[in-house]
Amino acid sequence: MSETETTPRQLFADRLAELLELTADLPLKSAITQANRRRPGGRGRPVSDRRVSDWKRGRHPPESEAAFLVLIRVLIEHCRGRRVLHSRVSAGLLDEEQWRRWLRSARESPPDPVDTARPAGHADPAAVANRWASRCPYLGLAPFGQSQAEVFYGREKLTAQLVDALADRLDKPGILVVSGASGAGKSSLVHAGLLPALATGGLSAESARWPVAVVRPTTQPRDELARALARVAGRDPAAIRTLLEATPDQAHTVVRDVVDAHAAPGTVVASTGERLILVIDQFEQIFTLPDDVHPGLNSPAERQRADFITALHAAAAHPCGPDGEPAALVIAVIRSDFLSSCAAYPQLADAARDGVFLVGPMSAPQLRLTITGPAEQAGLHIAPALIDAILADLPASASDGGYEVGALPLLSEAMRVTWQHREGDQLTSHGYELSGGVARAVQTSAEAVYTALTPGRQAIARQVFHRMTTVTRDGRAVRRPIPYRRRPNPELDALDRPEAPTAAGGRCVESAFGIEDVVEAFAAQRLIVVDGETAQITHDTLLHAWGRLRGWLEDDPANRALYSQLVDDAAAWAHNGRPASYLYRAERLTATLKTRQHWHTALDRYPPLSRTEEDFLNASTKAATRAKRRRRTVLATLIGAFVVSLVASTIAIRAQQNTSHERDLAISRQLAARSELLSSDPATSALLAAAAWHIAPTSDARASLITALSRPYRGIFTGNTTQVFSVAFSPDGHTLATTDDHTIRLWDTATRRQLGAPFTGAVGGISSMVFSPDGRTLATGSDDGEVWLWDIATRHQLGAPLTGHTQSILAMAFSSDGRTLTTVGFDNTIRLWDVALPSDLVGAACAVANRALTREEWAQYVPANQEFRNVCAVSTKLDHQ
Repeated sequence: MSETETTPRQLFADRLAELLELTADLPLKSAITQANRRRPGGRGRPVSDRRVSDWKRGRHPPESEAAFLVLIRVLIEHCRGRRVLHSRVSAGLLDEEQWRRWLRSARESPPDPVDTARPAGHADPAAVANRWASRCPYLGLAPFGQSQAEVFYGREKLTAQLVDALADRLDKPGILVVSGASGAGKSSLVHAGLLPALATGGLSAESARWPVAVVRPTTQPRDELARALARVAGRDPAAIRTLLEATPDQAHTVVRDVVDAHAAPGTVVASTGERLILVIDQFEQIFTLPDDVHPGLNSPAERQRADFITALHAAAAHPCGPDGEPAALVIAVIRSDFLSSCAAYPQLADAARDGVFLVGPMSAPQLRLTITGPAEQAGLHIAPALIDAILADLPASASDGGYEVGALPLLSEAMRVTWQHREGDQLTSHGYELSGGVARAVQTSAEAVYTALTPGRQAIARQVFHRMTTVTRDGRAVRRPIPYRRRPNPELDALDRPEAPTAAGGRCVESAFGIEDVVEAFAAQRLIVVDGETAQITHDTLLHAWGRLRGWLEDDPANRALYSQLVDDAAAWAHNGRPASYLYRAERLTATLKTRQHWHTALDRYPPLSRTEEDFLNASTKAATRAKRRRRTVLATLIGAFVVSLVASTIAIRAQQNTSHERDLAISRQLAARSELLSSDPATSALLAAAAWHIAPTSDARASLITALSRPYRGIFTGNTTQVFSVAFSPDGHTLATTDDHTIRLWDTATRRQLGAPFTGAVGGISSMVFSPDGRTLATGSDDGEVWLWDIATRHQLGAPLTGHTQSILAMAFSSDGRTLTTVGFDNTIRLWDVALPSDLVGAACAVANRALTREEWAQYVPANQEFRNVCAVSTKLDHQ
């Protein structure tokens, strides 16, 4: 496409500007109000003055076709009311269907590239070349900033797409997440692409005036955010930090106040409607905060992380402007391997669902432009053959035939070193070869700095780089900013102690300025970046591209991770006022103290602990000792209290038992005496005797039981119609057989009820009967001398009667084995009776009455302090003495 050819977006913008000019007599605000009122079913986003202004410039075409076409309909109707002729306007200008086609073409076309490399005031090529005449236009591993936008090339189209994505956040609140692999150029895209585009009105005419704040979370994200906001408004960061810590969900009010203060410093005015452009660079640092000894939902690190995310979401999503807009446009720049960590936080998960802006690898034309563009801006010349050779050296992607994501920092570093070996204004193949090429440019640069140091400085360099890295819980090595000032620093002073060994194993006797020499040497080659009072490794690429550093980090990884964690935890403890909740305890403290001995014997690999870290471990040890003493004291107190309580309880229980026992003895004797007096009421007498024994088995109670059982009365069986001539108990005593002349009846001795129907069969009257020892057979003798045998189960006669006696049977007996039955006739009488006492005296006593004491009888005879008991429910056996 030629430079003069109109793009679909530009055509759309030109036609809209023509239509708005044609309806200039209709106030735009009035047309917008009518259009929003007539939107079908409220569909689509409301139209606003700012959005129409963007559309006129070809920026951010409307997403809602329905809402846009309603506005076009309002404008066309106004033209028709004024009788505007079609022949006097561009073809299709008053045709709604044509507008639909123009809109769709504009939306489907790519955004017009934003000329971020030549902002206003920097358009003169000679002036640009003069500024870069003695400066390297290639930044190596360092990211581009706004001041390097002039030499930022290859991302023009992606910058325009990012501006479009941010424009969506004007009406769709939320955090814009910009992500990509390490080395993709995320930070450079935002700082040297997006921010300069916004400054020149790339988002809207008003956005060029909006304040910008850049935050890098480090280990104290809340503090960094407070400092960034304070710089915008010129206020005290401590006051802002207090507000953010107390109510992070109200951060939008803080940000709105900051933006208004920036718009009108020193005055109190109504909200201006401006927004803060808030960039959170290296957002992944919030997921590597030093955890306290109890990581989890309530740990200080997690609370600070959650509060920081809540504050960002409030600033980006909560309406608080004059038109209901949020206070800030928040751009979070994060490495793609940390995206999964965002899922645990609903605010970040929502942002990810709305679409993550991905920064992928650069194409060959784009990478070529990153070589030629800066060279052209600096007035340098480079042969096309050298460019082809450099691109051929870049690591290729195995998936799509392009280049790996990490190729960009390697290329930039190779070009930086090539520039150092330039010949006049020529970038030569010889200079490129001296850089070591793309594959070894970083290795060459870092190793050159390291080997130029003295042995003592080399030992310090290893310790400094160890301090500048930390190992995450999942074993990843990441950069860690450390405090740094160009003078002795308490944080790094421990690295420079006289006893720190050199690489050769000797002693390093260096001044405190040895640390500064090391940091400045690597910073001069842009391998370390010094920003304010912090220093850190310039790019993650150095962690794996420099073989020496990679070897340092891979050596002893478990102890390295524990060391890194201690450094971070001690810093967090000191920063937060040294609270006890941050201290190590139990296994964590034991493991760290044990590993410290290893650190002390390997000072060439582990920097000596700083004063803060030593204080942290000492405080943890003292706290653990105090806790152990408290536990012992509490345990001893509890044991003593338990023993005293046990002794007192035992004494009280025994006293109570003695009192109860004496009371029971008295009541038992009283009931036994009453049982003796009730000889005229055998049933009640027997029950009282049983109650006396049940309450307390005294000798009086036993005597009353025996007395009650010695009385002839045992109970009454009712049901016989005539005189009973003979009775017999079964061997188990459960059944009683009775006879009244010719009828035999069986009775349940427990219930006094008849068992089944009576049975008969004997011709003469029955004069005697007896059960067999097993209780299965009943023998009866009659007046006519016959002996009958009966099956108790079936009640049938067993065989024919035994005959032989001539007179009445007076008595009968079974032998012990049940095989022999003895009968005694009228002429020779022997009577045998079962006089053995039953084994269960209480049960027998209850059986006499065939019932238990009623509650009324209990209340009559038993003292009131004794609860009612069913004394006949449990049989009590007595030893016969």
